Amino acid sequence: MRALLRVMEALQQTPVFAAAVRALGGRARVVGGALVIERRLLGVPVRLASRWRAGEGSAPAALVNAETAACGAPLRAMGYRRIVAPVEVAELCLAPPPDALRAAMAQKWRNRLNAGLARAGPAPEGGPFCMERHGWVLAAEAAQRRARGYRGLPGALVPALAAAEPGAVHCAAIGRQAAMIFVRHGAVATYLVGWCGDEGRAAEAHRRLLWAAMLSLRAQGVCRLDLGTTNAAAPGLRRFKAGSGARLRRLGGTWLWLPGCRACGIGSARSGR
Repeated sequence: MRALLRVMEALQQTPVFAAAVRALGGRARVVGGALVIERRLLGVPVRLASRWRAGEGSAPAALVNAETAACGAPLRAMGYRRIVAPVEVAELCLAPPPDALRAAMAQKWRNRLNAGLARAGPAPEGGPFCMERHGWVLAAEAAQRRARGYRGLPGALVPALAAAEPGAVHCAAIGRQAAMIFVRHGAVATYLVGWCGDEGRAAEAHRRLLWAAMLSLRAQGVCRLDLGTTNAAAPGLRRFKAGSGARLRRLGGTWLWLPGCRACGIGSARSGR
């Protein structure tokens, strides 16, 4: 069972993610079965465990992003208090056959996909991420992020993941209209970065890219596609993810350990790596 969990775990709990963090100068290690990353907040080093699951022993960090609501009771017992409400993550199950995947889409989403597929124009092309060929995607997304004022993954993380495990990071693009970048880890793939220009939006390029990625990843044995979290401040993006057939699942929130609770295992758990 543990081996199955390992091939289905979130990106933030994988060796490739840890290797990428180390390559960028961060600290990452396994503590109590969870991957812990050390960051500096206001100059103070803070350990963070992302997507921690109940049953992995004492929570190993001052900050914990919990995987499910079931993590709440054990975290409270260890002296944690929730400081950030749970967010949703959009997950696409790729196990059903393609006809069933299409049937699971919202009707409007599927109709717009069909309209995009019927249009003349360049077809999606994909391959392993290469900074020389695909660096423009990261630059375009970073410019969009600055213009719209939202936060995203550090751009340097994508090439770091690609270097940590060659062939794991994949970029699909339709010319310079739109592009999506994914990383495969075990039986799961995670969406990292995407960008779509005005021409791409008019041609439903992002729907076409996501559909092509679903089919390609499924053929490679990927069982689940993690489309990342949703955001109430971006309802259009939430509708896009949900409309693709993805299930919106609530995570367990962000928890902070309050000093003085002896039940907490922080500082006493041994490193597993």
